[in-house]
Amino acid sequence: LVSAREGRLPAVECVPAEHRMYAHRNIAAAANGRAHLLFAHADMFLNLRGWAGVIADSQEQSSFAPAGGLLAKDSKSSARSLCLRPELLHDEPDWFWHNESASLCEAASPGLGVAACCFGWADVAFLPVAAHAAFREGAAAFASVQCEVAIPTLLNWIARRGVARFGRVSCLGGSNVRLSAARGVGALCAHRIDLKYFAQRGGGGHQAQRARCSLSEAPQPSFPGEPA
Repeated sequence: LVSAREGRLPAVECVPAEHRMYAHRNIAAAANGRAHLLFAHADMFLNLRGWAGVIADSQEQSSFAPAGGLLAKDSKSSARSLCLRPELLHDEPDWFWHNESASLCEAASPGLGVAACCFGWADVAFLPVAAHAAFREGAAAFASVQCEVAIPTLLNWIARRGVARFGRVSCLGGSNVRLSAARGVGALCAHRIDLKYFAQRGGGGHQAQRARCSLSEAPQPSFPGEPA
């Protein structure tokens, strides 16, 4: 992803991905240092012109992920992203920590010098070129940690190392919310939306705001860990 300059739309190439529960493997496989990377689920509406502005405002030096949007333990409200020291993980009351992710994060952290384990909605994330090498390193160590812990934890770790700041964005909807396509238009990102609505109108899903997007094959991630 190349951010827009002088009012032009961003140049975009889209690649398919695997490992839904371990999406950081997808990000690491595509983080080749050649262009900024914007990851999103296929049912996430993206305003590419808006994202280009966010990227430009950060001088192309910040990673981004949603500030909230996860389904909380009460199965009704939204849990905001949070980072905790390892000794506080198992008493955290607001989220589920799926797939033993608290214990796995705690076990993987010392090898990288990770000071805190985080959780957060991970259906969309932006990674600038400057952070690619560090993210690949972290994703290999966190390959078996569920993505809603691995992604915010690694972005926070990268920020603490001084490689790229970690910013939060506001997306409409949430991890378990369904929205009409009409509600998504105008938001920076919105979930869950049937993007066939835009394809039928000639918008082509992630080609929102007339940015062109073509698919090419991505190499399969080769990190160890359980398959998604």
